[in-house]
Amino acid sequence: MDRSWMPTVVGVLEIIAAICAVFGVVALLFACGIMNSVPDIQNDPEVPIQMIGGLLVTFACLLAIGGALSFIGGVSAIRRRGWMWAVTGAACACFLMPPAGLFAVVFAILGEKEFSDRTG
Repeated sequence: MDRSWMPTVVGVLEIIAAICAVFGVVALLFACGIMNSVPDIQNDPEVPIQMIGGLLVTFACLLAIGGALSFIGGVSAIRRRGWMWAVTGAACACFLMPPAGLFAVVFAILGEKEFSDRTG
């Protein structure tokens, strides 16, 4: 079986998307902490601070889950095992980094025959 560059590129793109997701989670949680420590916001009755904080934490959790799936898929793609994990990670990378994720999905589908276990 001839090895091409496609699964490696898929893995690298997915791992980069996962790293960006980590930075996004840190930024969202930092914003939540800053928002809760500003006295002007806390004393303003028109600002729904609990709702905004809950939304920030929810988005951070979704971003963390997507980043974890993207990282697992990236490692699977580099190892050329678990094609379904690679495709799942590429789909998550589409939401984390749309242009790179789209390339990851295309290359994962085109490089399917290079994976030793195509079912995951």
